[in-house]
Formats: sequence, C-alpha cells, structure tokens
Amino acid sequence: MRARGDSMLPEIHSGDLLLCRRLDHPLGPADLGRIFVADTADGVLVKRLAAISPSDALTLHSLNPAYPDIDA
Repeated sequence: MRARGDSMLPEIHSGDLLLCRRLDHPLGPADLGRIFVADTADGVLVKRLAAISPSDALTLHSLNPAYPDIDA
C-alpha cells in the first residue's frame, strides 16, 4: 500500500510504498512500539502500537506530534 499524509513523519512520508502482511497471532506486549497498518472505524491507518488495555483496546500513536493518539 502507499502511505498518504504526514502523521508518521519523519519515518514514513506521503507516497512511500509500504509492504504489509496479516498477523497470524494476537497482539501482545512484544508488539508494543511496532508500526502497524490498522483497519479501523476511521479507515485504514498506519500507526505505532502504543498500548494494549486489559480489555484488548488499542492505543495507536502517530510519530508526528501534531496528531493525537487514537484509541481503537
């Protein structure tokens, strides 16, 4: 997929080509800090996994500080 927008600057630029694969395991503590493509109610997002709550809710983080965290 091709990145669009500036929420993941300076690491991922708009127009960058991203290689994605579907996970074959549930998310866990070892996945924290990794960058994921997430299919959310707000659309497909590229974000860093910041937190997993006990109820399996996720907090997704943009690298660009101009964007707030997203609870998914």
